[in-house]
Amino acid sequence: MLGLKSGKAVLYHVKRNKFPNAFMINNNWRIPISDFENYSSKTKDCLNTSQAAERLGYKNKYSVLLLIENSTTLNAFKANGSWWIPISDIEKLNRKV
Repeated sequence: MLGLKSGKAVLYHVKRNKFPNAFMINNNWRIPISDFENYSSKTKDCLNTSQAAERLGYKNKYSVLLLIENSTTLNAFKANGSWWIPISDIEKLNRKV
């Protein structure tokens, strides 16, 4: 649900208090839905670099990273350790291509 690649990634975020209400039961972390919603609301209506590359028809995410570095018009931002671009920006770029 979080889009994280492993349990270690979830633990990383728990230890850095990204999920302040997380708790452990029987050696398993539980994350309340409210924490999950707060975490995921930052990137709502956005695409990460891999998703943006696919939407734009690029072969890999590095082309998107170059776009972010060289563009003053993209509203890209870093959250949760990844770059995120609003879908509206991707749609504008798609119209130009």
